[in-house]
Amino acid sequence: MQIDFDINKHPHRRKNILTGEWILVSPQRAKRSWLGKEEVIDAQSKISYDKDCYLCPNNIRVGGDINPNYSGPYSFTNDHAALIENVRDGYINNNDLL
Repeated sequence: MQIDFDINKHPHRRKNILTGEWILVSPQRAKRSWLGKEEVIDAQSKISYDKDCYLCPNNIRVGGDINPNYSGPYSFTNDHAALIENVRDGYINNNDLL
């Protein structure tokens, strides 16, 4: 199923008319949850499983999928990828900017 292109929700390219370069714009990435706060964790109180962690085994991911019960290295699909599959092509040309 293809999704109709929306410039405010889907990745697209914009041309910098001053340099002639094309840049990738990914507005959907602004919906990411911010986990940038850093805390010092005491090694003795470190937990191996967190029921609220969306990367832990068997927990629900940000996108709604459930993680498998992995016990070793596991490769995740990025829930906030810069590009989205199955979006119809869109074309907007506002004074050669988009």
